[in-house]
Amino acid sequence: MTLPVAWPWAVSVRGLVMTITDVVFVAAALAWVRAVANGSAALRWSPFYVPLGLYVATMLLSIPGSVEPMRSGLKLGAEIYLLGLAVLTVNLATSAPLVRLAMKAWLLGALATVVAGLLGVALFYGGLRAPAVNPFLSGFGSLPPGNYPRIVALFTNANALCTFLVISVVFVWTMRALGRLAVREAVVLTGALVLTAFFTLSAGLGGLLLSAGLWGYARSRHERPPARARLLLAGGIVGAALFVVATLVSPVARDARGGLPFEVRPPSRVLAWQSAWQRTWERPLLGRGVGTDAAAVRNRNAAGLEEVVEDAHNTWLNISAQQGIPGALAFAAVMWVLLRGAGPLAATPASPASVTLRTGLVIAVIGGFLYQTLSGSFEDVRHMWVLFGLLAAVKEPLAEA
Repeated sequence: MTLPVAWPWAVSVRGLVMTITDVVFVAAALAWVRAVANGSAALRWSPFYVPLGLYVATMLLSIPGSVEPMRSGLKLGAEIYLLGLAVLTVNLATSAPLVRLAMKAWLLGALATVVAGLLGVALFYGGLRAPAVNPFLSGFGSLPPGNYPRIVALFTNANALCTFLVISVVFVWTMRALGRLAVREAVVLTGALVLTAFFTLSAGLGGLLLSAGLWGYARSRHERPPARARLLLAGGIVGAALFVVATLVSPVARDARGGLPFEVRPPSRVLAWQSAWQRTWERPLLGRGVGTDAAAVRNRNAAGLEEVVEDAHNTWLNISAQQGIPGALAFAAVMWVLLRGAGPLAATPASPASVTLRTGLVIAVIGGFLYQTLSGSFEDVRHMWVLFGLLAAVKEPLAEA
């Protein structure tokens, strides 16, 4: 429930941000360790742990030759904590009711996020139009500045907020398919989440279209003729692809008089991809060090201001620049183990509840994370690792009570 709450209860220590969520998770982890120690709980095995171990190994190997060893050492601790969220989730979500309870708690957090996001929109149109006086607002990023709101709600980044909302929408559909939400509740929640997501003005909105296409396919794939299911899937893929294309250009204000007020240039994101790719091949085996800058770009953004970009804005390039090609391969192995054998996608009324639950989580990972990695670096986002843990949990046998 606290996953989307990144402020105002946040503390920064040497660039690492700790939030109220971390207090909750640490308390839960200590309680679980105590339960294991007294024999009332046991470590639940999952093949998911193997690629996690390989991923940690690439981080460790990147530290001795890091361009900033101290920074990499601190980041390693934070990364192990994030992976620990996934392991803890696997060990706590041991039954179908507990997985549904986790989804319910997630959606309660999403509801609070919706309230905060739409409040930010209302305050904007009420006259509070700057983040300094309206903390629910974000900067424009690569978008041209104008008289419109872009929100972060309880997050600190609009793109990360969008990923959370995309996953939340899929959870609503899953809970409805499982009979845990009434039709009216599902419709209202979906509408509120989609509206809030729209105001993030994020390229991640393409993940919402992809998720809708995948869910439509999963719901209607057994209908005859199958053309409707394929059409829904194709529509979702095409819509998502168009959002990816949109990330490749950026309108920048012209200084000269006459003609169009903007000219189209490669955005900072594309330049960061190029920089991270170059840095990857400078140190292809061990990388620059976990937690170090994956890119180095100076660019004039859509507002005409000079900005410095040090993040790759792409998960795979971010990891490969920091941990080398082996790091990216290890992370790919994490995704492979999570998704391998998790299909086929099916969420029809006749589908077993376990299949519908697994289908919803697979679609959430594809649309809420994998798609998002193309235009953003979300490998260090807390709610992603909880999502991974939930999917790993439902791939193992679940108790029904």
